[in-house]
Amino acid sequence: MTQKILTGALNQPKKALNFLITTIVIMISEKGKLSLDLLVGVSIFMFAFIFIAQLLPSVFAGTRSEISLGQEAYKVSVLLAETSGRWSNGTVNGTDWEDHWSDANVAFLPGLAIKPNHLSYKKIKALRDAISSNYTKVREMLGLKTPNKEYNFHVSLEMLNSTPYKRIPLRDSNGSVVLDEGPIPSGQVLRFERIVWIDELENLTNVVSFTPSSPNVTKNVTIDLTYPVNAVIVSTTDYVNPHSQAWIRVYAGPQGFGGFPSSNEVTCLNASEGLGYNDLTPLINAFLKSEGFQDGDQVTVKIKIKNFVGTVYWTDSIDFLSGRLVAKLVVEVW
Repeated sequence: MTQKILTGALNQPKKALNFLITTIVIMISEKGKLSLDLLVGVSIFMFAFIFIAQLLPSVFAGTRSEISLGQEAYKVSVLLAETSGRWSNGTVNGTDWEDHWSDANVAFLPGLAIKPNHLSYKKIKALRDAISSNYTKVREMLGLKTPNKEYNFHVSLEMLNSTPYKRIPLRDSNGSVVLDEGPIPSGQVLRFERIVWIDELENLTNVVSFTPSSPNVTKNVTIDLTYPVNAVIVSTTDYVNPHSQAWIRVYAGPQGFGGFPSSNEVTCLNASEGLGYNDLTPLINAFLKSEGFQDGDQVTVKIKIKNFVGTVYWTDSIDFLSGRLVAKLVVEVW
């Protein structure tokens, strides 16, 4: 009988006090007496039991809520970073939802990927416009608003050194924020991050193209940046004859240094060495480090190009790793 009462009390904490009284009565009836020490001990145990029983539900409720938020944030990050998205109007459908999300009677899934973790700049812009125009619909399309549940979300692209307490949003070549949409997070928030790369150099970097009008014309490009340099790339597609005299010379030093002194020369790429895709970033940073430059110092990079056709790309507002523009895709759900 005592065991049955105990089981009921454990399953229904609100009956704990009744259990205490019943236990005492049973012990008196079975033993005929009850010591004061036993009464005090049982009382302390039961009050502790009642306190823990009332505390545990709230503890596990918070844990369940965090797990649920984590699942939703991860789901949204996968949809955005690993799928191309879909759209349909009931008759026609496709993956180019970025061209149809604003059409009448269209349902769409806003994926951003060309392939997993390789994002399309065009799709990114479409997501930014869609959230800004109709946040509620995008939330529904992402499965965050259903009859049984409702979550809010915020999505952004940030630089690799961005943190929740010091956010550094990704910016394009015009200085505009690439993606930072949704309401400001509040309350219990789950944040999920993943590293992605973006397909278009032209939209996210400063660009100078060069096509010499005649042989042996030299193109000079001067760039002011901050050390460590984020990205400087020279991409050449062809020669201007005589190609045997084609070269690329790179110089770096304190901001505003004059001329092209040999002491500031980082590298020289002659003829076939310079044809193709040349990521100069690690060479420039290694040279500046050897010269004693510190993080945050203002520097100037000068590039002289002779008898090549191509483009110079550079940026201070996006990270460039292993030949790719990279950023953090950040999804917050609450």
